[in-house]
Amino acid sequence: MTNQKDKPFALLGIHIGGLGVEQLAEVMDKRQLTWRSFVDEGQAGAGPIATQWSLSATPTFYLIDHLG
Repeated sequence: MTNQKDKPFALLGIHIGGLGVEQLAEVMDKRQLTWRSFVDEGQAGAGPIATQWSLSATPTFYLIDHLG
């Protein structure tokens, strides 16, 4: 993997495990997670984000830089 030090990128979390927004916020607060995370609504692994990105489990990582 290319070293991303001093290069623009964003770290995003997508939760596909069935938690709601409030429950995910509690987990993030408890674990002191500082990156932006989204809840993929619906049954675990079957929501619109998981479907479009072929996510079947977490964690799954993608590094998307400023060039996409």
